[in-house]
Amino acid sequence: MLTFKKNGQKILLYSIHFLIVCFLALLFINVKTTTAQTGLTLSVTPTLFEMSAEPGQSWKSSLRVINSNAFDITVHATAHNFVPKGDVGHGELIPISDNDEGLTLAEWINIDKEPILIPQNQSVSIPISVSLPESASPGGHYAAILISTQPPSNQEGSAMVTTQAVTSLFFVRVAGDVVESGLIRSFRSTQRLVQRPVVNFELRFENRGNVHIQPQGDIVITNMWGKERGIIPINRRSHFGNVLPDTIRAFNFGWEGVFSLTDIGRYKAEVSLVYGQDQRQFATATSHFWVLPVKGILVTLGVFFLIVLLIVLSIRKYVKHMLNKAGFDPNNTSGKIVKRSKMPKSDLLLTNTDKPQTQGSVLKTDLWGKIKGCKFISFQFIYKSRYILLTLVILINVLFLVYFFTNVMKETEMYKVTIGRDADKTYISSEQIEYERANRPTTEADPDKKIEQPYKIKITNSGAETGSAARLKSLLESKGFYVNELNVNLEEQRNRTVIIYSPQLAEEALQISATLDGALLSATPENHEESVINIILGNDHRTR
Repeated sequence: MLTFKKNGQKILLYSIHFLIVCFLALLFINVKTTTAQTGLTLSVTPTLFEMSAEPGQSWKSSLRVINSNAFDITVHATAHNFVPKGDVGHGELIPISDNDEGLTLAEWINIDKEPILIPQNQSVSIPISVSLPESASPGGHYAAILISTQPPSNQEGSAMVTTQAVTSLFFVRVAGDVVESGLIRSFRSTQRLVQRPVVNFELRFENRGNVHIQPQGDIVITNMWGKERGIIPINRRSHFGNVLPDTIRAFNFGWEGVFSLTDIGRYKAEVSLVYGQDQRQFATATSHFWVLPVKGILVTLGVFFLIVLLIVLSIRKYVKHMLNKAGFDPNNTSGKIVKRSKMPKSDLLLTNTDKPQTQGSVLKTDLWGKIKGCKFISFQFIYKSRYILLTLVILINVLFLVYFFTNVMKETEMYKVTIGRDADKTYISSEQIEYERANRPTTEADPDKKIEQPYKIKITNSGAETGSAARLKSLLESKGFYVNELNVNLEEQRNRTVIIYSPQLAEEALQISATLDGALLSATPENHEESVINIILGNDHRTR
């Protein structure tokens, strides 16, 4: 009986273990399947078609769909109307309905609706055409081609929402009575008072016309002395950033400058926009904010008053010491003198007649510097040294003013800007903006270099000279290199320039080091994944 119970317990235990293993296996299979589904990669190019056309005109082109997965996929292409949603540039796809009556752009787009097979790691070209009717209304018309792994019959509601889908937008401008009109509804800094030079801006632009417009320009940030401390580009070299008719779009920006106790005060941010295709129009707005490190100012004032207090206490102690040596009791306000018998002879200060001073003379004596017989009272010393002390005070103030104005009157400083918000943020450094400013005609030149160079070059300006990384990029690109990133270090400055490189890029790093007059070289570990050359510029690097 006992043996039977033991065998039954073993069987039950084995059964539980078997069930647990089966459950874990099913869970693992389910996780792997989910990962495979959600890990599907699909892309389309171009992502935006922007064109101008006459009523009755036809236009043909194609878009390319890329399958970057290790397996074949089947996609479906459908045309949808595109309408703005919210004020941050997002849109909603509206399927074609029977009530549209041929008045929408999605109905004018012709595309093959048959399933399209894309082999693994390959791409296919999908032909499309747009045929405008003679009755097409002038102004802007907007649609999108939706490429999805789900067939159109599976869509629910007004738009298809799936993670395995990409879109290519169509913005068509139909000639005729086109109205281009817009204005800046608001421009403000989200913080009026900041401890450090880190501020966010919100720009709201309204389109009052009947065609989309793309406002372009800059936000220029200056300190209270009118010196530039940042430039934020708006819609430069971008096909996006359009404002559709009868809508308001919000643009979000961020700025971070170099923190300095001297470069504080009231800052001005001025936005200047230009828009319009038929006739260039302008719009401007201004916002102000304060950079005041309240904690730093309070600490500085506290240290200043502490120093003043220590000086006052030291003077009082010195006066008491001198009064005591002169034979007077510094703690006695009645005017009585200390008996000579109670004081050491070396501490007694005698007059020329070698006679003790009387109580009346003490009462008539000004304890702050006019006591008869006391030769070294502090204020007498200050009065006699007034010219020297005044010269020192003036010299200290002059040095402070020179230091102050040297910092605040700099024409430019390093900074960082962000464009967009949340996951759509784009980061730009002042070095990249400086490079684009100096190389406007050729900023998009040599696109093949990005493909031919199998590694990245990043330059970070960690010195005191603004624009040195931008000038170094121009120099390196003239020697056949391509620089991928330009960054700035706002937190600290380095004295020495160093080149940090992947071990397989030793020859390239040596060439760059020779260009920088033998800059220090440092190799990364062998197992470092990314092939990159990081150039960190210090104060020893100077380019003009």
